[in-house]
Amino acid sequence: MSRRLSIQARKALAEGRVKRIEIEGFGAGERTVELYAVESKDRKRLHIVVPGVFCSCEDFLFSVFYRGRSKACYHMIAVELAIKEGVQLKKERISFNELYVKLLSSLS
Repeated sequence: MSRRLSIQARKALAEGRVKRIEIEGFGAGERTVELYAVESKDRKRLHIVVPGVFCSCEDFLFSVFYRGRSKACYHMIAVELAIKEGVQLKKERISFNELYVKLLSSLS
């Protein structure tokens, strides 16, 4: 993990931008699914994180997925640190439709 990404991840944690989200009404079974999210620095965008697997940010798409320059973006590292260190995260419970609207609005 690069020093720059580690610093950005720690800053996101310290600023309270890392959240645990419970999504209600997910899929045909109307089950509840737990994901993580990291707000952007300006708090206008929400990056969805599946620990160790995926982040919805541009850095993940280009630096991790396409170019293979690193194994994770700082959003993923922040979530992994929170889990590993047992950090109490803000917990938000929303419907699948609310998540969909938030994601769409964060793209603009």
